[in-house]
Parts: sequence; structure tokens; C-alpha cells
Amino acid sequence: MDVHLLALPAHTTHFLQPLDRSFFGPLKQNYNAVCTKFIRENPDKMISKWVWPSLFRGSWLQNIAPLAIANGFRATGLYPFSPSAIPEAAFMPYDLPAPFHDPTAPFQRR
Repeated sequence: MDVHLLALPAHTTHFLQPLDRSFFGPLKQNYNAVCTKFIRENPDKMISKWVWPSLFRGSWLQNIAPLAIANGFRATGLYPFSPSAIPEAAFMPYDLPAPFHDPTAPFQRR
């Protein structure tokens, strides 16, 4: 098995997670559609731990496509390697704004 581990730069995972970019979104949409259909067709039943596996399996099998997975790696620039796939701004450090403090305002106790 040819497995490579990658360390992702901080605050860039939303750009660099290949399966989030190409696989899990469509899987979630399909699973939601399957659940909605099940509920419409079975108003007297709940999606329980006994029903869930068959609903999820159908969505999984419909969405598990090697091309979709490969497209996720391509979209993130991980493979083939393409640094331009991620905008430069994604790698810039960011600062949270400091709380507003007006030094001319009189001191107030709480």
C-alpha cells in the first residue's frame, strides 16, 4: 500500500482537504435526499440505528467514485502538486481585531 501522510499548514484545511472539496459534499446531499425519501415513504417509521446503515450504504455506493476522489486532490493542488490551486491569501497570517478601547473615555466600574 502506498500511503503518504501530509502535514497541512495552519488555517488552510478548508482549502486543502481533498475529500471535503469533492466527495463529502455530494455524499451529504445524496444522503439527505435518501433520508427525505425514506421519511416521505414511511411516515410511521424513524431512521434508527437499524435503518441507518442501509440508507447510508446506498448513498455511499452511489457517491464513491475514484474520479471524484482524484478531482478533490487536483482541486486542492495536492496531486498533481500545484501551489497555484490555493489563493495566496489562504497562507497569510491573520490577526483577530483587538477589543475596542477608547483611552479618552472615563473609567467606569462594573
